[in-house]
Amino acid sequence: MSAATGRTATVRGRQLRIGAGHYSLSQKSLQAARRWLDRQGVTVRDHTLKETA
Repeated sequence: MSAATGRTATVRGRQLRIGAGHYSLSQKSLQAARRWLDRQGVTVRDHTLKETA
């Protein structure tokens, strides 16, 4: 199974974007998906806005 054609996925909040697909996931599911994608050699970039202290 191929995870992504570009070998890069993006996370924004709780949404995972792979190619043209956008998937809303729970925090726990997102964490598991990120680990699985990493094991498949897919770079996962987090574009979630961080709060400043």
